[in-house]
Amino acid sequence: MRYFSRRSGQVLHPQRNGIRLAGGKDITNSDDYRGDCPAGAIRSTFVEKTYDDFDAQSEQLSGYDQEYFQMSRGAFRGRFVSAVAGPAISLHLETTNQALEQKVGCPAGMISLGLVVGKRYRFEANGMDLTEDRLLVTQPGCEMNLKSPAGGSILAVCLDQQKFLRRFGAGRVPGLVDGARNRLAVVDAPDLARQIRMSAIGVLNTLRQSDREHAQTDLGVPLISAISAQFALYDAILQECPADSPTETYQTYNQAKRLMLDESMQALDYSVLGSSLRRSRRSIQLAFARHAEMSPSNFHRALRLSRVRRDLTSGSQGDLSIGDIAALHGFWSWSQFTQLYKLQFAELPSTTRARLVSSGIR
Repeated sequence: MRYFSRRSGQVLHPQRNGIRLAGGKDITNSDDYRGDCPAGAIRSTFVEKTYDDFDAQSEQLSGYDQEYFQMSRGAFRGRFVSAVAGPAISLHLETTNQALEQKVGCPAGMISLGLVVGKRYRFEANGMDLTEDRLLVTQPGCEMNLKSPAGGSILAVCLDQQKFLRRFGAGRVPGLVDGARNRLAVVDAPDLARQIRMSAIGVLNTLRQSDREHAQTDLGVPLISAISAQFALYDAILQECPADSPTETYQTYNQAKRLMLDESMQALDYSVLGSSLRRSRRSIQLAFARHAEMSPSNFHRALRLSRVRRDLTSGSQGDLSIGDIAALHGFWSWSQFTQLYKLQFAELPSTTRARLVSSGIR
């Protein structure tokens, strides 16, 4: 089921994380990301939108199977910038004002690079810290659990696998992108991350200048060439590609989360979690404190509230009352449910559904 998308018409605060989110020409005001793009830009697909619904924003990365859950409390505001720079490369910059738990299924035939924009924020990919000095590499078909902090921005560089690897020649593919050892890798590579981020944001800045006359030149060709050269140099200098691996604490967290995502677990049951994971209640609590920064009970409640909101906005349960939908996800007390819902999303569930009704999707 795909969910209805709608434009909020609201803007985020300017210059958050060094990115000019509304108004100006530049995507970022950091000196690291300035500089002219290669000559010969392209009239490419370029879209920049704001969202007030995390499900609508989750649909914007075409080809990726994504599911978002809002973990922090308050009204959601997000921005998604997307550009196709050529037939083999696309760029996507995502910002949200709320902390999100994101399940991502990476498509076949696509290598993706993930880069944090801004020094203040720490993302987490499959339990591994992802900061501005680190690079995330995902291979085709891999599954990723991404934890995004409130206010954070992340840049995705999506590359056609065959066309990208062809740049290196036989037997010369760098270890970070050959996929032989890691389906998903997070590496500490400050220089490589900075160079790729600078190149990609330079292209985004050029494509964003819609008032400028652009030549019909494929920007993807020089961009892919630059990225492949940066990887080749990094590989030649280091010879090794040391990558993080998920910890036992993360494995506990991830397995417990999978059990919580089971629709049959409407109420958190530590006895079920403990027996299934062979972990103590305390070890489960510590795992959630480390990787979710909240208790298992609060995490489970946020998941269920996100699913209620999804049902209210998708129209999939249009014949059911709000109370019936809440009960499907384990909320039996109407007064308690409405209080929790408003605390999580800064609006009543009736307001959420009213927007669906006004859109004509019932």
